[in-house]
Amino acid sequence: MSTQLIYGLPVQPSCFPRLAELGKALGHGAVTCLVDSVDIVPFLSRYHALCGKRLGVFIKLDTGYGRAGVTYSSAQFNAIVSELYALEGKEPHLFTLRGFYSHMGHSYGSNNPSEAMDYLRTEIEGCKLAADRASAIPPPTPFDGETNYSQRRFVLSVGATPSTTAAQNLTGHETLSLPGADKAKDLIDQTKQKYDIELHAGAYVTLDMQQLAARARPNTSHLSFDDLALTVLAEVGSLYMHREHPEALVACGSLAIGREPCRSYKGWGVVTPWREQQQANDAAPAADERVGFYNPDGDKTGWILDRVSQEHGILRWHGSRQNMRPLRIGEKLRIWPNHCCICLAGFTYVLVVDSTAQGSEKDRIVDVWQSWRGW
Repeated sequence: MSTQLIYGLPVQPSCFPRLAELGKALGHGAVTCLVDSVDIVPFLSRYHALCGKRLGVFIKLDTGYGRAGVTYSSAQFNAIVSELYALEGKEPHLFTLRGFYSHMGHSYGSNNPSEAMDYLRTEIEGCKLAADRASAIPPPTPFDGETNYSQRRFVLSVGATPSTTAAQNLTGHETLSLPGADKAKDLIDQTKQKYDIELHAGAYVTLDMQQLAARARPNTSHLSFDDLALTVLAEVGSLYMHREHPEALVACGSLAIGREPCRSYKGWGVVTPWREQQQANDAAPAADERVGFYNPDGDKTGWILDRVSQEHGILRWHGSRQNMRPLRIGEKLRIWPNHCCICLAGFTYVLVVDSTAQGSEKDRIVDVWQSWRGW
């Protein structure tokens, strides 16, 4: 399997020195960037000048999200394809046009597996139409023995995490009966006859509250909070039990958790006790281990991160005071973020634990992952 790094937004000229360092280590075609403007094309030669390696290029498509990219039916798309063809034809050592890239961020609006599959199908359709259109545009000159791009097997790279993981609904017999599953499978089979389909999903590895709310996976997967991998460890700084709803101050604000909403509840993070403090005796699990764990799909009782400022957050208890899980000043709490991407961007390293371990070993640090910062 080849190593590949894709820079997930249209490449900026200032990034090329850092990308070139990777290129030196990884080789030809290992680094791939996105292009969605003819004004970016002249800068592509900088990468080769810095590291002597060939760059991979995807054209960034807008398949409905409206952030970055161009639509396949636009004049801008034709202009980008023609510019890339011309430059690759003259200097094929600079880069290779690999295919078309879509990020359907609004697939987070899905509410069930069928809706998520509709988003996936829309992405694949958009990229396929773009590839068909690009294949029909003749290059200005032949190169590398090719007379036209109709013979190139483009890669269609699709997905935000909900639309990507919706593909899991196409792998089981019980899920193929879902509305839209047959259409999605037929489209994938048809598309793969001419192009390769690549699924990308940035939040898939850790999951987060937004992913659970999207409900993109098969209903039989039973994913829950137990499958979330990322939490922020925060300390309780003060208590405000006299307020109308019990509240507490924690050292965790927008710099640590982000300010991303989640449509399944009104809050910025879900709170659960840090297990090492909750359970002093490994042989006798605490009966109230799950008390205080707010479940948006359950009884909606527990502590949530209700408000955030720059460096601090306010926890609020939801439920009756009689059933409230008490907090202590100095106590450590785990906060589950709504969106893992923006949360991780605020930290220089991640402490890794083994959730399959038993007792207090569950919280023992087994590795430290460094973040790549400075884009």
